[in-house]
Amino acid sequence: MNSIFIISIIILLLIINIIYFREKTLQKKCQLPEYAPYLWNNPIYQEKNNCYSYAIQNRDSSRKTKLYPGEYSNLPRVKQQMDTYTCDVFENRLFLDLPGMFVTDYESKCPCDYYKIAMVLDNDKNNKDFHFYREDSNGLWSHKPGSNKVVRTDAKGNIIKNPFTADRNYAKNNDNGYNYNDTCNFYCIPYNHSLKT
Repeated sequence: MNSIFIISIIILLLIINIIYFREKTLQKKCQLPEYAPYLWNNPIYQEKNNCYSYAIQNRDSSRKTKLYPGEYSNLPRVKQQMDTYTCDVFENRLFLDLPGMFVTDYESKCPCDYYKIAMVLDNDKNNKDFHFYREDSNGLWSHKPGSNKVVRTDAKGNIIKNPFTADRNYAKNNDNGYNYNDTCNFYCIPYNHSLKT
C-alpha cells in the first residue's frame, strides 16, 4: 500500500513539473521584448546601432555603418529621391530581411512567437529618413534615434503609447532633426528571425 502511494506521489510530481515547465516555456515565448536601454546605451553599441537594429533586436558592436532595411537581403540603400523613398519600398525590404513578418495594426496582438514594430518616414525632399519603434513587454513603445540613446519618449518628451499618435517632429528643436510625418505600418515580426549576426 505504501509503495503504491509513493509511486502515485512521484507520478503526480512528475506531471506537475512537466506542466509547470511547459507553461514557463509558453510564457517566455509569448513575452514582448523587455525595455533595457542599458544594453544599447553602452558606448560599445550606442554609436554603431540605430532604430532598425534596435527594432529587430540585432545589437552589434562590429558594424561599420548603421543597419539599413534591405541590407540583409544584399539590396543597395534607397536613394534620397522622391519616387523611391516610400513606405512601400521600405516595407518590401522588410519582408525580404525578416521572413515571416506580416502587416498588422495598432489594436491587434501579435501571435506568441512574434512582437510588434512600427515604421515611419520623413519624406521631405531635402531631408529624408526612416525610423522604427518597438513595442515592449509593458505595452509602451521605445526607439533608438540614430546613434542616440534608447528612449521611450517622443519629440515632446512624452511616454510613447502609440508611435503613430506620438509627436515625431524632431525638426522643431533641431535644424538637422527629422519630422517623421509619414506613417507606414505596424508589423508583427518573429522572435527568431533569421538574420546573420
